[in-house]
Amino acid sequence: MIVLVQFQVQLLSCLSSNGYSFVCRYYCASNTNPKLLKHDEAKLISDGGLSVVTVYEDYNNSVSYFDYNQGYAQCNNAIGKAELVGQPYNTTIYFAVDFDATTSDLPAIKEYFRGVSAAIDLLPVK
Repeated sequence: MIVLVQFQVQLLSCLSSNGYSFVCRYYCASNTNPKLLKHDEAKLISDGGLSVVTVYEDYNNSVSYFDYNQGYAQCNNAIGKAELVGQPYNTTIYFAVDFDATTSDLPAIKEYFRGVSAAIDLLPVK
């Protein structure tokens, strides 16, 4: 683990010294998925002088995944992951549409984002 952390520190230093300002990582439902941003990684990135940009995605690669309930559930899951990682309140979490959507897919995608919005609207104002 020490070797991996040293490598990550060197990589982050390299990114920062070459003008990069952020690292984009994922939130997802599975706690065992390697793409899931964890608290220690977020801290390491922040300590390395870079910002963390987060995207929530659970197999959002087909229109069949997009509806109001899915958006609502995924947003609540994203909020929970953000709290675990220590992402500052009132910062952005992006939600992925990971397929070549067509205009006929837009009604389902809009419903998904209506669900995302509804979950956000229930958050307390801070």
